[in-house]
Amino acid sequence: MINFVLFIPAMVAFAMLFTQKPATVLMKIYMPCLMLAPLYWRIWVSGISLDASTFVAVILAVAGVVTQYRTLRFTLLDFCIFANLFSAFIADIMHHPFTWAVYATLQTAFAIFCPYYIGRTLIEQTGMRVRFAKSVVYPLAAVAIFSLWEFRMTSNPFQNFVTAITHASVGWGRQMRWGFGRVAGPYGHAIVAGMVFTIGVMLQLWLLDRRRAEQGVNGLRAKPERMQVCMLLAALLGVFIAQSRGPWIGCALGVMVASIGLAENRKRAAARMLTIVVIFAALTGAVLYKYTDTSAEKTKDLNADVDQRNAVYRRELIDTYIPMIKAGGVWGWGSPISVSVDSWGYGKTQASIDNEYIRLAIAQGYFGLTIFLVMIVGALVRLVRNAMRFKRREDIVLAYCLIGALIASASTLSTVFLGQPLMQLMFMIMGWSESLRPGAEEAAIVPAVAESATTYQLGRVYV
Repeated sequence: MINFVLFIPAMVAFAMLFTQKPATVLMKIYMPCLMLAPLYWRIWVSGISLDASTFVAVILAVAGVVTQYRTLRFTLLDFCIFANLFSAFIADIMHHPFTWAVYATLQTAFAIFCPYYIGRTLIEQTGMRVRFAKSVVYPLAAVAIFSLWEFRMTSNPFQNFVTAITHASVGWGRQMRWGFGRVAGPYGHAIVAGMVFTIGVMLQLWLLDRRRAEQGVNGLRAKPERMQVCMLLAALLGVFIAQSRGPWIGCALGVMVASIGLAENRKRAAARMLTIVVIFAALTGAVLYKYTDTSAEKTKDLNADVDQRNAVYRRELIDTYIPMIKAGGVWGWGSPISVSVDSWGYGKTQASIDNEYIRLAIAQGYFGLTIFLVMIVGALVRLVRNAMRFKRREDIVLAYCLIGALIASASTLSTVFLGQPLMQLMFMIMGWSESLRPGAEEAAIVPAVAESATTYQLGRVYV
């Protein structure tokens, strides 16, 4: 009965739509649920795993498309989103019962399709880019500070809360590194948490630069800027206490990309960044190859270095699953159920697939993996074109920060699965990239100002 609480946000969101705009519901209901509600608290409805934000996402995606359909043009990314759902359905229906295939496809739609169209319709067109960025960063700052307890005491308060309510063991259990807890917060796994915090860092870099630009124009006091710096430090703290090297490297890459937009001479900054990345990739590639060039027995030796065993494990994933990927062909094997020799994985030796690209190639074959890569590359190409086309600094820096967020996420997915809420945030950014336009904030606000000035002749309007 207690699980009924998970439906309350959806009911409130539905009721609010009768009196408020969908973009307002996005900021007041969906984003707090997505960023703060523990993902460990889930329920199963007819074979579909749901959390507090799922139904809200469905409602907002429908509301966004209905209210903004006149502004939408069918693009390559739109096609890829539908192709991804088609790929998931075909892969499952070839290997599983029809009912399971439908449930699995709906699960994919809730996690990918709905967030994509929320980002596609309810951020730029409604002038909510600043509020959306803050709705990601501010909860992350609170989670980072609150998670210092988990970092020091190695006990996750979010997991403990859900366990106390549901009387069931949830999450991955205690994760340690260098004597401290690896912070997962409400996001399930430490690596996923680190990637979510990294997205917060990228968005906060844009908010900080925007605030500094406003101060230069309007002569504002320094206090608001200090607040933005504190938010950035809190997001970086979250990346650090997650203690995951994949997100650390991804965050470094993302910051370097964002620095191009922040620089005065962007061509020189891009050349410098590219040189650093090439040198860094060459050095780390050689080190990692040597570090993971050990026998398979190393991964089974409990006395061996845990970090090295994890690195070797990820390298061996390729050798383990390449035959299965080739056998799966174009459409893959579908979801793990019924394909596996285990109850939850694809294989006994390496049931945990800590690589989203390998997992996707197994589940949806060459077609699904290609579609996913095309989505990432397509979003990056659109953002790069916008960054080169835009004139205002605010728009240019935003485009580069979103590029940094996508590159950071895509690079880290070679070490972990695409878990929630990273999946929702990543696809919202892809949808946002398709609708990004210069001066969107002003374009959405000016009509309201004009209407107010016409209706109330003596009124004074503040923007």
